[in-house]
Amino acid sequence: LRAVRITANRELRQQKVRELIALPPASLGIREIAFELLTLVRDNLDWQDALTFIERLPPTLKDDPFTREQALLAQSKRGEHELAIAGLQELIGMCGETPERLGLIGGRYKKLWRDQRDGRLQRGEARPGLRELGYLDEAIDHYRRGALLNLNAYYCACNLPLLLRSRATGHDLEEAAFFERLTVLVCELTIARGQDDDWTRPTLLGSAIRSGDVETVERLALAV
Repeated sequence: LRAVRITANRELRQQKVRELIALPPASLGIREIAFELLTLVRDNLDWQDALTFIERLPPTLKDDPFTREQALLAQSKRGEHELAIAGLQELIGMCGETPERLGLIGGRYKKLWRDQRDGRLQRGEARPGLRELGYLDEAIDHYRRGALLNLNAYYCACNLPLLLRSRATGHDLEEAAFFERLTVLVCELTIARGQDDDWTRPTLLGSAIRSGDVETVERLALAV
């Protein structure tokens, strides 16, 4: 699994992932292996591949909250955003809020907001409509709640600066600067602890780009 993750050539990495997921079904009964493979499929193949892999899992793992989160994410990526939001809300009702679940809902609303915004700009309209503003509010609300549940995680926090600056009402700009700085601190701490994953340095790079920090951008671009 580690060898696959550090394979630089994308086509070769995808080939290796497909070879791994062709393992006998008995191997998928081990929770850690199954979830690591699911993560590999999610990050390297397409969303239908992820759903197909989930269908192969034993019932106990298929019903696990992590698996359900990934299935709903895949569903959203295939265009069924409202169904994915409803499924995540149901999962929260059954199992409680987590930064991951709130962040996933925030991400679905962010996609709906972007679709509304892009359509408006293509039509040459300057003022956003109520639906566009509503989707933006929902995205910010869910990401903020997820970030405040765990200030040591960057997934929700890193999505807030762009959204808050796009809304730019009240204290949004001050809050955007706070979450930008929080993202940098959490990413740096994660790396210092040796707990970084495939997303930590790209997330830090995004913050550096938004901050206009050229030296950090050049350094991180090489690291990424």
